[in-house]
Amino acid sequence: MILLLSCQRERETEEKVREEAKLVELVRVRQNLRKIHSAMQNKAGNP
Repeated sequence: MILLLSCQRERETEEKVREEAKLVELVRVRQNLRKIHSAMQNKAGNP
């Protein structure tokens, strides 16, 4: 029983870590998109 709870807790922890990693990656992608968008606007404004 204790082993089962330990395995379940471990799985939940792994799932939380994966979710957090996805959020970090999402933030990184969003920042890159902002940089790209800004660079495109600057190019459009300064041909």
